[in-house]
Amino acid sequence: MSLRSVAAALLCLLALTPAVQAEGLLQLRFGGRVNRTVFDEERKTGHFVGQLVEVEIGANVAGKPHFLTLHVHLAPGTTGVDLATLVGRRLNSMGIKTVATPDSGNLWVESAEYVHLRLGGGLRAEIALAEGPPTSLAIRPPTDGAMEQALRVDVTTVIRPSGELPVRGAANLVIPLGKDSSAASISAELARAGQKEWISDRPMGDTWRPVRMSNGAAITGFSIGLINEEESWRVELRL
Repeated sequence: MSLRSVAAALLCLLALTPAVQAEGLLQLRFGGRVNRTVFDEERKTGHFVGQLVEVEIGANVAGKPHFLTLHVHLAPGTTGVDLATLVGRRLNSMGIKTVATPDSGNLWVESAEYVHLRLGGGLRAEIALAEGPPTSLAIRPPTDGAMEQALRVDVTTVIRPSGELPVRGAANLVIPLGKDSSAASISAELARAGQKEWISDRPMGDTWRPVRMSNGAAITGFSIGLINEEESWRVELRL
């Protein structure tokens, strides 16, 4: 067989081999309540209205990908605890393993591959990856126009000197999200804001990921949160 034939056969084999998906332990902590208010100009009164939320989670179950896509309109007064209960039950019904802390809004998802969230209207969520950094993060603005917002990113780190105890550390970033922010501008701002302490890259033009710290420390855990819970920014996080 010629070298050209061998190369062609290898390329075909690679094309047929499924891509390996990273997976790990995901923590979601929902809070707040739907309290969006609309003002009636004619009656000069305000009233609470419902809120559309998007919750999308992918996880590995016995070697097969399973996906939850939950786009639901929630009634005024619905709490983050209520939403966590619904998400947990839907995931369990699909065979995705979860651990919920009763009446707390806290939900752990085993073997998770990605999470996409769009909340707002008074609801909020903290997202944590318990076992390492993400492979990509994208923040997309609300579809109905954005107000001022801020994004917080936190990591825990470790340096393991040979023959010595691990040296633990932590770092964080906070960047503003403006009315004209886009996923691409946000990923660029994350890269700029962390360039002195973080080594990161942008897998695509609109995504960002931390790789390690500039002092050589590995990233052992990662969490993010949006400061303003009224705004419906979309978070797309892949493990």
